[in-house]
Amino acid sequence: MLALTSWGFIHHAYALTPEQSIRIKQPLYPRVSPNGQWLAYAVDEADLQKNRAQRSLWLLPLAAPHRQLYVAPLCKQGGPPTWDKESRQLAFCLPTDRGPQLAVYSLGEQELTQKTHLPTGASHPQWAPQGGWVFLSRVYPQCYSLQCQKERTLAPQNLGAYAFEELYDLGYGTKNQGKVSHLYYLPANSSKPIDLTPFPYPEVASAKAQHAHFGFITDNTLVYTASLKKPDSNYRRGTALYTLKLNHPAPPVAFEASGKNALAPQGDITQKALAYLTQEGTGFSSEHTFLQYFDHSGKVQPLTEDLDLPVVDYALSLAQDQIHFVVEKRGHRALYQRKLSQKKASALIEEGSVEALHSAGGQTVIVYSRGSQTPEIYRLSKRRKLQPLTMLNQEVTEQLKLATWQEKWVEAEDGQKIQNYLLKAGKEDAPTIFMLHGGPEASWKDRWHPRWNPQLFSAAGYNVVLTNVRGSTGFGKAFASGARKDWGGPPYQDLMRVVEASKTWSGLGAQRCLVGASFGGFLVQWALSQSEQFACGISHAGISDPEGLWGQTDALQYAEHHFGGPPWKNPGLYQRFSPLKQSQKLTTPLLLTHGTEDLRVPVSQSRRMFTTLRRRGVPARLVLFPGEGHQLKRPLQRLRFQREMLSWLNRHLSPGASARFAPKGKQRQNTQLKVLQRKGQPNDGDGIAGSQANMGDEDPNARHQKPKDVQR
Repeated sequence: MLALTSWGFIHHAYALTPEQSIRIKQPLYPRVSPNGQWLAYAVDEADLQKNRAQRSLWLLPLAAPHRQLYVAPLCKQGGPPTWDKESRQLAFCLPTDRGPQLAVYSLGEQELTQKTHLPTGASHPQWAPQGGWVFLSRVYPQCYSLQCQKERTLAPQNLGAYAFEELYDLGYGTKNQGKVSHLYYLPANSSKPIDLTPFPYPEVASAKAQHAHFGFITDNTLVYTASLKKPDSNYRRGTALYTLKLNHPAPPVAFEASGKNALAPQGDITQKALAYLTQEGTGFSSEHTFLQYFDHSGKVQPLTEDLDLPVVDYALSLAQDQIHFVVEKRGHRALYQRKLSQKKASALIEEGSVEALHSAGGQTVIVYSRGSQTPEIYRLSKRRKLQPLTMLNQEVTEQLKLATWQEKWVEAEDGQKIQNYLLKAGKEDAPTIFMLHGGPEASWKDRWHPRWNPQLFSAAGYNVVLTNVRGSTGFGKAFASGARKDWGGPPYQDLMRVVEASKTWSGLGAQRCLVGASFGGFLVQWALSQSEQFACGISHAGISDPEGLWGQTDALQYAEHHFGGPPWKNPGLYQRFSPLKQSQKLTTPLLLTHGTEDLRVPVSQSRRMFTTLRRRGVPARLVLFPGEGHQLKRPLQRLRFQREMLSWLNRHLSPGASARFAPKGKQRQNTQLKVLQRKGQPNDGDGIAGSQANMGDEDPNARHQKPKDVQR
């Protein structure tokens, strides 16, 4: 196991606030130069004046890591920077007035050169071993010239309309405007890029941020992830790897023919081998992923099948005959190392979360965080110690007093062990927040989360329990699939077992509230319709009606994966686990928040639940964030969101505020609440522009509002 070098921070003094949380910088995309002398990396930080998250590119000489050098802004969706094999130049995606473009920074001359000026943009660049660059561009299909692409791009937005003839999936829906990803090659001494995957070649599949779209297996051959459709389906159902040549155009050739879904190819700089991830099943994006290795002889070697843990990132280093990879493991993101000549992998880090990694030039670097430790970049030494390379957040973190994460295990009804993390408020009988993650194929991990940080609730005086109910990843394939076709079954039963067990934990008071997002928001609403043990609930982008979700979500495959097909094939299951259809039993105050541009879980899911509750007289509040999607990304909206949550908790969990909702029993009676309303009640939000609460500024829940002279 690894030892972590001390930072030498001074004594912590202050509790975390939303204002401090928004200042935490997030390092990502660490990339070591091939000669092992430089580290390129990106930093995300909040620009409150412009109300946007700003991403920038930095360089750091590994011999003197205190000398960080700013390079340029970096595209938010443009992928990581990439080195040439001589370690002299760095290619990356540069944000411009004409969209993302390919740029190159020369270390010797310290000059930045923009290489493309395409109307369709250029992102995710990689250096071609024979010279030049390969990159992605979002293009209109069946538009065969750059002039055609330019005219389509600059034309009015279809006279104010979006038109579709194909189903969009994991898409980004209307934002894509029917565009697809193509691979382009720009030779070193040319200004005209070559389309490597023109229509009707298989298009490039969307990839997660940490995954590569393509990688080289020889100087002239690259392997890319293609998006495919099942023969019996009219929307995308899987991915496969295809190879193509740079020097002579030819249709791509299928590379991986096992029938499994293959993605995220990554070649070593020696160009002798390739590693990639595989999935079994339909290609659902959250399925269990395995790591495989392909050498120059054509042999495919499975590397992680024996672990029964999903691989989320990896770094191949043939020069050292090894591969490092990250798996989700029991509430952590663990780092493993495997020698390619050996049969078993060894764990290097099993606690905390390795957010990203890279190996090159004999160096391995990672982005690492814990629930009580902000993210920074570290170097893995030969003695298996982590040496800090950045101290981006020292100014903030050295002032903080953070709660300790305690691991708690609870036995479910069927004997399964349910993992939980407990953060104590530091005072006896404090109210308890139960946090429920999305997915459900996801999990709470011992990491610093930029949006859902339990330290905020703990600092405000609440105990916090993060529970990994059935459906969570990192506990084996069977556990991760435990919520499929049974959303209101094992996940809810696991939650209630944890709630019951928590009554025996010292320091936890009798008042409880549920907080969750997406699937977690569904579970909040479902639990409140089934139990009256909770004083309040908070649902962000929550699913209130699975049948209504189908047909509106951009993740159509997600809905059909979890509910056994479309509604006409399995109508009973869609209706059975619908909080909206159980809403006559929901009488607990509920805060609903949602981004108006959410394509994953459309805002109608929260609107309908809010309308239903208020129509029945149940205390509820709906806060909409214009222009935001499934995740709130703009800093002021995130700040408003966190303040809204704390305000709601303060209102319903303060002394005496929720005495009416003291725990009574497990099944909620179908009763109505009579709500007193005051005209002119001021909005308890902070008035930040760009956010709004429905019902104007009147507070329909005045009866449950905390007296102004009571301070937490």
